[in-house]
Formats: sequence, structure tokens, C-alpha cells
Amino acid sequence: MRIDQDKISKYVKRANLISKLFIKNVQIFNEENLEKLKEKKILFNSNHLSYWDIIEYTKMFNSHGLNQPYFIAANHLDNFPTNKFMNESTGAIFIDRNIAKEGSNEEKLKLKEKNAKQIEEIVSGGYGFFPFLEGGFRNNEKGNPMKNIKLSFPRDYIREIIRQGKNPEEYFGFNLTINYLEKSIEEPFSERSKQYKKEIEFCVKKIREASNSKERRHYEKKQKRAFKKYFVTDLFAYASQPFRKKPIVKINLGEPYSLKEYLKPGGWLELGKFIQEDVKRLYKKIS
Repeated sequence: MRIDQDKISKYVKRANLISKLFIKNVQIFNEENLEKLKEKKILFNSNHLSYWDIIEYTKMFNSHGLNQPYFIAANHLDNFPTNKFMNESTGAIFIDRNIAKEGSNEEKLKLKEKNAKQIEEIVSGGYGFFPFLEGGFRNNEKGNPMKNIKLSFPRDYIREIIRQGKNPEEYFGFNLTINYLEKSIEEPFSERSKQYKKEIEFCVKKIREASNSKERRHYEKKQKRAFKKYFVTDLFAYASQPFRKKPIVKINLGEPYSLKEYLKPGGWLELGKFIQEDVKRLYKKIS
């Protein structure tokens, strides 16, 4: 695993050029806090409302000379055209959330081992990490950030720092939050996307429960059709955005804080509670 910072810089230049097609403007609050992150190993924690989140965050980090962190992304984004800018060299770690939800014990174990290996490389390589604790943004409540968070990634990150015997003084957390006024790019099509997502999840479950190959093939075909509709709906949201009202993006940045007090057995639970409360506090100021 290796992030190509030169590629990130080229990607940001293109993103800056096309942003005017999708976004009216961007307002960043407490931007001076980014300067405090230099030369530090950072665990980034934010709410999640759109695929566009990571684009704005990448632009922001790059403009302040900060290295790109690794970030968690849904595996369906590892397809053209999104994988042209979301891939391993730009920091994407793709995960199959259907396996995490409905997978067999064997599949879940393989996924866990894969994730553990990736986090091991993030820590040993000294990279930042941005796990998006709310998971996929489809089911997140815009006005209620961090209502439901998944702490498996910060848990494994904390454990790996301890396992590798890293210097606790080098590790920091950084909470930030994002909001879109009026609507995010995908929001007008969210109900349709949720419907297709439910179809995909239903088919995944039926495939694993299938008693014969004919039944399995039937649901595999249905899953592919539902996935195509899901993906095309998102592409249409972006293709049509230049002709719709563009949102204002607001980003609020917290203060960096040492992870030293959380680098202990069970410390990730305390960290999770703090992240929830702090991100909600930051979000209220831009909602």
C-alpha cells in the first residue's frame, strides 16, 4: 500500500476545475487548525453525507500541504468512472459492506483478516486514517450526525498502534464535520437509491440461502440488475447536478487531540463516545 501524493495533487487540480459544476462554494471554519496537523499521524473522524465529502476533504488537506490519509470506501466505487480517482494510490480502501452485514462466517473472517492487514500497513507506514465511522451515507440522518457509528476500525487502529509499540506521543485524533446547504448532490435521488440498495441486500441474502444452483443464479442476475440501477442513479445525480441548484458546502474543524490516553485496552470505547459528542457539537455550528 502506497499513496501517490503527486497523483493526489494532479487529481486536486482537476477537482478544483470541475467543482464549480457541482458546488456553489465552500466555507471552512477554524481552518487554522489544519496547520497543527503537520508531521503528525492522524485518525480523522467525520460525519458522512455524500461521496463528495472525500473530494472536499482531499482538496482541503492538499491545499495545506497535508498528506492524503487512507479512507474507507464502499467496494461498488471500485468501478469506472469512480475508480479513476478513488483507488489505492489515492488512499481508497474498498470494503464489501454486504459481507459485513450478511456474509457467512468464513467470508466475514476473510474480510476481518484483510482489514487487519491493511490497518497494520497504515500504522507501520505512518499514514493517516479516515474510516468514516457512520459507514455508507445512505442511511445517515443529515441533522443527527454520528447517531450510529461502527468502532471496529478505530478499535483495530488503536490495537495495532499498541501491538507495534509505536510512540503514543506521535498519534492524534482530529474531528471534523461537513454539511450541505441546500441538498447534497445525491439527496434528490436518495429514496430511489435506497430502494435499489435494499434490493441488492435482499439478493445477497437469498444467494447465500439458495438451496440449488438455479436459485442462486436467479438471484445473482437480480443482484446485478439492481446494482446497475443503483450505480447509474448515482452517476445521473452527478451528471444532472450542473443543471440543478448547487449546494453550499460547510466544513467545521475541531482541535487536534492526543490519542495517548486512549492507547490502552478498551480505550477505543472511550474514544468512540468522545468522537460522537464532539462531531455533534461541531455539526450544530454549521447546521
